[in-house]
Amino acid sequence: MATVVPHKNKEGKIVSYQIQVFRGRDASGKKLKPYTMSWKVPETYKTKKSIQKALEKAVGEFETSCKRGEVTTDKRTLQDYARYFIKMSQRDSKRKSVDFYNSLMPRISVDLGHIRLSGLTAEHLNKFYLKLQTEDVRKDKKAIAKDMLLKIKKERKLTNVRLQAMTNLSGNTIKIACQQKRVALETAVKIAAALDMNMDSLFDIVTHDGQKGLSAKSINHYHTFIHAVLQQAKREGVVRDNVADMALPPRVKKKEAEFFEIDEIIAIREALDHEPLKYRIMIYLLTDTGIRRGELFGIRWKSVDFKNNTICIENNIQWSKGKGLYADTTKGGKARTVSIAPEIVKELKAYKAEQNKWKLSIGDADYNKDGYLFIQENGTVMNPSSLNLWMRGFKKRNKLPHIYPHKFRHSQASILYASGVDVVTISNRLGHKQVSTTQNIYAHIMKDSDRKASDAIAAALYRNNA
Repeated sequence: MATVVPHKNKEGKIVSYQIQVFRGRDASGKKLKPYTMSWKVPETYKTKKSIQKALEKAVGEFETSCKRGEVTTDKRTLQDYARYFIKMSQRDSKRKSVDFYNSLMPRISVDLGHIRLSGLTAEHLNKFYLKLQTEDVRKDKKAIAKDMLLKIKKERKLTNVRLQAMTNLSGNTIKIACQQKRVALETAVKIAAALDMNMDSLFDIVTHDGQKGLSAKSINHYHTFIHAVLQQAKREGVVRDNVADMALPPRVKKKEAEFFEIDEIIAIREALDHEPLKYRIMIYLLTDTGIRRGELFGIRWKSVDFKNNTICIENNIQWSKGKGLYADTTKGGKARTVSIAPEIVKELKAYKAEQNKWKLSIGDADYNKDGYLFIQENGTVMNPSSLNLWMRGFKKRNKLPHIYPHKFRHSQASILYASGVDVVTISNRLGHKQVSTTQNIYAHIMKDSDRKASDAIAAALYRNNA
């Protein structure tokens, strides 16, 4: 049942009508706030009859929409509901995921946050994605000195030491800037100010990929989050449809997982002979288990079974801005036990003896009280990012191929596939929740294995008879 309330202008002329549709009563018998919409009288309609006919049509259509559940009284904006969604996520999601959601909110709040959920459209989302892709929104911008900086430096007879004193920057930072390598924008600003010149005349502003906007992958992170928010709103009946289903974020070009060839792994292992035992153990475990970086740093001595040559992977060391380093569950949420080679068990025993010897020399009973394998000098767990830093130096010292922790994980999968290990076993060893995840990531490797299998069958059935 609908009612119509006329609205007049200052001259007393009816210019619009508010259409109200009865929603029913609550448990106490109190009338619920009605569904409402405003219908403006078209300027072209001059007669009362034509206006009344058009109004009746609008009322009928609005009543039908209300009955279909297409109208809501919820006035929350996308920003309001997204904050609610994040708050709910804190119960079940990992802290890292919640932190990531919060990192997406500033841009969403600026461009879409004010829009009511009921009024959000796919067009709004598409325009937002286009802005992220094309406008100057990158935060990873760096500065590279132009030839002008070197010219000014030469004309003014400025040494690096003198420029360091003028800017209060470190000597290494000045050296890097004058070598025309990438430096922080703040560095460029300080150098330009010290020389009393415009920064744009001395430096070029660049991003690592030369693009002003965000990558397709980064934009899809926004799309995935917004889709999850709207999907929850749909489940709660706040919106009828998830308009993110109709939006078109840029397509992400899938990159094949990088992995080491066997001879490259052998070269890496040979180079490890000159490195500290702690880092040797890290690389051995990465190579032998395909473990994730955070899971590697989450290993405790109690998780190592020296008798059965296994390690229980149950912790994942993470870092967040507000909390610092903390132990979380594995990415898949479940502990898994993986077998390790006897040769690595032998190295682990030597490493444990070395760590115990150091603990005795410290004379602190609480040293490494949490029992982690990889610790800082003060006995607390190491930051996983420290491994990437060490790897950069390790690669340079030994002239090795591009090396990073996850590449060992991909190599593990590649070696296992090549060795004929089934996909279920590989998936379990890598800690994937679903076998399909393993198949999607390593599809290109599986194709090669399938081709080799076909060749083997052909050789056995046909070619030997030739």
